[in-house]
Order: sequence, then structure tokens, then C-alpha cells
Amino acid sequence: MNSSDNKIEELEDLIELAEKVSQNIDTINERVRKSTLNAFTLLFGCIFLCLFGFQYYQMQDLDFRNTYSLMIPTLYSTVIILFSFLFLRLLYSVTSMRESIKNENLILHNLLDMTHSYKQVVYRDLSVVKKAVIDMRLSRIKFNKRIPKNIQIVKKEEVATI
Repeated sequence: MNSSDNKIEELEDLIELAEKVSQNIDTINERVRKSTLNAFTLLFGCIFLCLFGFQYYQMQDLDFRNTYSLMIPTLYSTVIILFSFLFLRLLYSVTSMRESIKNENLILHNLLDMTHSYKQVVYRDLSVVKKAVIDMRLSRIKFNKRIPKNIQIVKKEEVATI
């Protein structure tokens, strides 16, 4: 295996890693959407229970010496507290996943920077078909253009010296 084949293999490894990171971002984004939907479902359920309970108690003449009359408010309170804790847990989970997405986007940005720089070095040794395959694989990678402010991007000069 000569140096040119080794560089091509390294470029394909970078592209494969970028594809995996992009797929990971998509997976986490889907989990964020589902968790957000679940959180708002819980929130609306809690609001509905509060409104329903309020309407119910306005229509009832409750005698708090009766066990049944004490059981209903206790049950409502317990369900509302449970929904509130689940809602807060889902919000924390979404925040954590968004932090993971930010980190994965950083990694993907650096990988794509390195890949495009390294591609320029290796391109002269590639066949037309191999160039087309590499370009298609790179174009399929989804990348969020919003880049965090505090990133360190690998410079093209650093990659070219590899």
C-alpha cells in the first residue's frame, strides 16, 4: 500500500466518522422533539386537571369530615405534583440533549473542515469516479450552519501538514 492509498483511506475514515456524527445529531434531535412533545403533553394534562378540579370543586358542596371528600383533593394534588416532577425531568433532559447537539455540531464542523482540507490534498491522486463518490458522501452529511461562538476550528494549514 503506497502513501496515496493510505491518504485516500484516511480521507474515507474522516468521511465515515463525519457521517456517524451527523447521524448521531439526527438521532438526538429526534429525541429532543419527542421529549419536548411529551413535556408539553404533561403540561397541558396538568393544566387540564387543575381546571377540571377547580370546576368540580365549585360545583360540589364538600364536607371535609367525609373521607371521600378528602381523598379527591389528595389524589389531584398527588397527580399534579407527579406531572410537575416529570415535566421538570423532561425539560432537564431536553437541555442536556441540546448541549450534546451543540458538542456534536462542533465535532462535525471540525471534521468537515479537516475533511475538505484533506480532500484538496488527496484529490489530485483520485479517479473521477472516486471524486464523485466522495463529493456525494460529503453532500449527504447534514450540517447545522449555526456554529457556537467559542469553538476552535482546526486550520487548513495544520491538516495539510499531516
